Amino acid sequence: MECTLEGGTDGASMVLFDPAALPLDFDAKSEDDPVTQLEELMRLGRLCWINTEGDGHYTLGIYVRADLPDDLEPFAKQIETYDCFHVPSGRLVFAGVEYVFQTDDSRLRKYPHMGEAIDVPAGTYPAVLFEFEYPTSFHKDLLKQRLSAAEFLAYRLMNTLAPIGCIALLVLLGSFWIMKWTLWAMMILPCGLGLIALPLLLSRLPIYRKGRAVYEGVRKEFPGYGVLLKTPLPAADQS
Repeated sequence: MECTLEGGTDGASMVLFDPAALPLDFDAKSEDDPVTQLEELMRLGRLCWINTEGDGHYTLGIYVRADLPDDLEPFAKQIETYDCFHVPSGRLVFAGVEYVFQTDDSRLRKYPHMGEAIDVPAGTYPAVLFEFEYPTSFHKDLLKQRLSAAEFLAYRLMNTLAPIGCIALLVLLGSFWIMKWTLWAMMILPCGLGLIALPLLLSRLPIYRKGRAVYEGVRKEFPGYGVLLKTPLPAADQS
């Protein structure tokens, strides 16, 4: 079984956990001393805490099997091992550290793009956490191989047009207050709207959407992190 989950954080840390593995008073205690509680639960194999060293969105591959897939093995760097990683309900959630919950998932429901979940066989697993370190431009080169020249160009063009459109919007709004209305309407407004419209139009074209879909597939095939869940332990060995 293989799956890639996506999530985001504003706290420079991601967490993989089964809510049922957390203590019943987790939600209340997380307001008092969250770091100490998370460290203890990680030591007990009740969650996996990943220090990303930065805010943003991240991908995590879940591999319920004996070994990593062959195409990922060359890039894998082991960063944590668990003799017993507890997944009592079979529901694994990958989310930013600020969205961890035992019962109250209201924050994650408010920002659903900051975490995802998957069902795996319930049990207690020997587990290994990996970070995947790819060569520079690895994902871009792979994307280039899987797209036509025109599709790749359209996808790359969006990376240029999108920030230009954002800057144009800021200039458009800022200049409104410092320029004469007639000059603003005749010169700044048409140019600004044109620059804003370009990425919006490109995003609707099938040639760009194909590139975007292939890129998302590459990100999931070659994620930033991975957790290997090996054969579940017999009940007598779980602790």
